[in-house]
Amino acid sequence: MTSACSMYSGFKPFIRIILISVILFAFSSFLFFAKADDGYLSAGLFVLDTWDASCGQIAHDTDNWEAGKHWSDAMAAHCQTYTNLNGLIASWATDNYRYTWGDADNHLEAFDISMIITHGGVYTANGTHRWAMLMQRETHDDSCLLCPGMSFPGHDLHDQMFLGETASDIEILHVFSCHSMEYYMNMIPNTWQYKAAENNYRSAFAGIHQINGMHGVSHTENGVNTPMRDLGSNGWSNSVAHQWVFQLSRNRGDHPDDCAISLACSDTSTHAWNVINYEQYDNRSNYPDIADPDFCVIIWQSGCDPDSAPALP
Repeated sequence: MTSACSMYSGFKPFIRIILISVILFAFSSFLFFAKADDGYLSAGLFVLDTWDASCGQIAHDTDNWEAGKHWSDAMAAHCQTYTNLNGLIASWATDNYRYTWGDADNHLEAFDISMIITHGGVYTANGTHRWAMLMQRETHDDSCLLCPGMSFPGHDLHDQMFLGETASDIEILHVFSCHSMEYYMNMIPNTWQYKAAENNYRSAFAGIHQINGMHGVSHTENGVNTPMRDLGSNGWSNSVAHQWVFQLSRNRGDHPDDCAISLACSDTSTHAWNVINYEQYDNRSNYPDIADPDFCVIIWQSGCDPDSAPALP
């Protein structure tokens, strides 16, 4: 799986510890949300793999679908699962709080744990770099992109994700997509946590505990099926955030690496670290649901060197 990617230079300050590196973000104000829960532990898989000139899904790429199915099949041994073979349209991941046509509460956010596999890229507007993922086109949206917290010329949609508010179940989101958790150019806060009051942005964290993504280009071929299966199996008895980084940060030999990053946010740094270090698929209720969190931490594998992005420190 590849995507349109931008080359760039520049480095953010960082803190390094042994093999896993960490960065801490601080933000203002938080809210506790008592989220609706249907009483059933569930996981959802959404795969977008092939599209036509107008961005509509016309076929299914075996690599993408097989990777997702290995995760979903492993999850099915522990919980109810939903696998979507028809891609992902913008309204399914867009919150009704943001746009009246959004229906994420009944799709992406209807599950306690969701996985998205799609194409993504770095987009720049007014000198600010953010991530957007490829979606199927809909009549209310003239773009093929979904933007968690961004706006750029020719696309008037932005800030489309508000993950985990009262009407939804979601607490863990995996996004296997190029640049979905890009370390450099301030893209993680720009994409997931941008809260500049003058631009009327809000954090994508509205009760969700963690989001897991990829730095640089990610690939669903060349052996990712087994790591996906192991993530779905081991996340029930091990830290999900650590399993995402451990399983999906891959040395691909003569090819550039795959580089996974986990992001967790909460009301205190201790709570954010607890999510990173201890949250498993089946113990999510042990951790508070925080909207507009004050503290966020990320972990990654030091030295991971992907395509179309600098190596991680």
